Amino acid sequence: MASIRLNRRAGQKLCVYLLLLCLLAACGWRLRGTGVDATNLPPLHLQGDDLRFVSELEQAFSKLGFKPIAKENAQWEINIKNHKLSRRLSAVNQSGQATSFLLSLTIQFNIYKINGSEDTPAQVVTASQDILYDQTAVLGKDAEEKIIQESLLGDTAQQIIYRYRALVRR
Repeated sequence: MASIRLNRRAGQKLCVYLLLLCLLAACGWRLRGTGVDATNLPPLHLQGDDLRFVSELEQAFSKLGFKPIAKENAQWEINIKNHKLSRRLSAVNQSGQATSFLLSLTIQFNIYKINGSEDTPAQVVTASQDILYDQTAVLGKDAEEKIIQESLLGDTAQQIIYRYRALVRR
């Protein structure tokens, strides 16, 4: 009898948790890094002066489930005007040695309709992250910095898609 009551309580808790999970999903809440809802967005083309960077940004978009296409088939275009990756000192220890750096990626871009009917002013997205510096693990820190750069690119791509989605749906 006690085990049936225990199972009933566990079942009730499970039902409450599932109901809360459904409510969170219904309101649009998502875990950070799970991507953006890129469904039902019109075709998009990416353009910029630095082809290597535009290619990296296209890959970041693809990882989020949104594939930019050729200009001939696109309805909208994002023109990457400028991008800047910077690394600056953010903390030092008592002897004046660096203990952390701030790595940030800033992208300036325009979103406009290919037929020219809609144009937005230049927009800027920025993502940044601290890197702890350890003199004993310099080689590992270089690899960590590359991984963080990819993460920053993914974060800025996500922000650009959010802005694109907001512009298209208004």
